Amino acid sequence: MVFQEGGLGTTLNFLEQAGFFSLVLPFLFLMVLVYALLEKSKMFEDKRINLYTAIVIGLMGALANASCISSMMAWFGLFAGFFLVVLIFLGLFIAKESNLYKVIMVYLIDASFIAIIYQSQTACGIVPWVFWTIAIVLTIGKTIYLLATWSGKKENKNPLRPKKPEPAGVD
Repeated sequence: MVFQEGGLGTTLNFLEQAGFFSLVLPFLFLMVLVYALLEKSKMFEDKRINLYTAIVIGLMGALANASCISSMMAWFGLFAGFFLVVLIFLGLFIAKESNLYKVIMVYLIDASFIAIIYQSQTACGIVPWVFWTIAIVLTIGKTIYLLATWSGKKENKNPLRPKKPEPAGVD
């Protein structure tokens, strides 16, 4: 028993023994995080697909090894801070509408994901060849996605300056 007996301690001990802190909270955290990311990225148009995907990933994460999750979360926090700093600098120097911005964002997310898994592979028990297979497939998949969705519109030649908006009502 981690919590003291009596009142709130008894309730917390019951929740701990029932697996609330080791199963339910990690499941809810992962599900909400994945669902929010899928909704924000608009990867799937249907909200049900986002929800189903989030539930599956949440269940997989909740049933994973606890040391694996804690190792990944530590690295996730480090890369989230790095990611925010890079976002600030990209926002200062590159137009958000440019394709260069989108490409940098996609590969930065990929690099962070690959680095988190690489640093956590011993705690998660991931075999090195499985890690490298995941990394290569992820990189090739993102490259194919970028090439398939690349806009055919003529882009501003200088990505450091956004296009000037055309005045409304001028023919």
